[in-house]
Amino acid sequence: MKEIERRYSGEWVLIINPVVDKLTRVQRGEVVVHHPDRDEVYKVAHARRDRSAAIFYVGALPKDLVVVLSDTRSIQRPELS
Repeated sequence: MKEIERRYSGEWVLIINPVVDKLTRVQRGEVVVHHPDRDEVYKVAHARRDRSAAIFYVGALPKDLVVVLSDTRSIQRPELS
């Protein structure tokens, strides 16, 4: 994580197969994409659909940032006919 923090400061990072500690803090993983624009990272995450992934911002979060977490598995989708 220290290397990730050093290399990608001020950017959003998508890591696949993250290894977490007991408090679910990411310790290491494979960086797939990094970008200053959060939406660009989310586009890649959505396209990949990895089962085990983490997205986070490296550095101090902007004061005006709002984050919403959602588990889309619980959303009921209408049947297609």
